[in-house]
Amino acid sequence: VSVKVVDDNIADGQQTANVIFTGISDDPNFNGIKGQSANFTIIDNDSASLSLTIDPTTIAQGSPSTTASVSLGAEPSSNVTVKLVPDHANIITFEPATVTFTTSNWKNAQNIKVNVNFSALASASAVENIYAIASGDAIYSGVKSKSIPLTLTKIPQVQNFEYTGKVQSVTLPAGKYKLEVWGAQGGESGTGYYAGKGGYAAGTVTLAKAAEVFIYVGGRGIDT
Repeated sequence: VSVKVVDDNIADGQQTANVIFTGISDDPNFNGIKGQSANFTIIDNDSASLSLTIDPTTIAQGSPSTTASVSLGAEPSSNVTVKLVPDHANIITFEPATVTFTTSNWKNAQNIKVNVNFSALASASAVENIYAIASGDAIYSGVKSKSIPLTLTKIPQVQNFEYTGKVQSVTLPAGKYKLEVWGAQGGESGTGYYAGKGGYAAGTVTLAKAAEVFIYVGGRGIDT
C-alpha cells in the first residue's frame, strides 16, 4: 500500500496522521470492510528562505531596466514584506519598492522592475549587487536571499562614423537605437552642373541581445 502526503496541505513541523484502510470490492461481503488503523508521523521541515532571480543581468544604457522575481520557500504565519537592496540607491531603484506575501498568495512569485540611473554612473561600466530581504513575519524577519550581480554598460549617446574606405563595426548591447544616415555629395561635372548634396534617412532598431553591427560609409563622388 502506498501512502502519499501532499506537503502543501500540511503545516510546518511534526504532525500525526491516522489512516484507516477500507476494502473496495465487487463482492458485497468484502466491500466497505474496515481494517486496522495506522498512525503516521509526518515531518514538514521547510525552512524560511527567499529566492531572487533577475533576467537579464546585463543592462545597457539603451534599455535601462530589467525584471527581478522573488518567492518564498515556505508558508509564513503572517504577512511577509520583501524589498530589494542595491549597492547604491542613487543608481538602482525599484518598482514597486516592496511586495507583500500573505498566507494565501505566498506560493506565487512576484516581480519587481529594476531601473538603472545611468546618469549617476561615473564609469563606462560597473557591477551593482542586489539582494532581497524580508520583514514582518516572525520566521522570515531578517531573512535574505543570495546576492545577484548586475553588469551595467554605459554607451555614448551618439556615435558618428565617417568615410574611411573600409568596413567599420561596433558592438552594441541589447536596447533600442536610432540610426541616422546622410548621403555623400556627388562628384562635380566639368559641364557646369553642381553635384547633389545627398539624402537623409532615419529609423530605429531594437536589439534583443548584444550584437556586432557593421557600418559601410560611402565617399564623395568623383569629379569629371
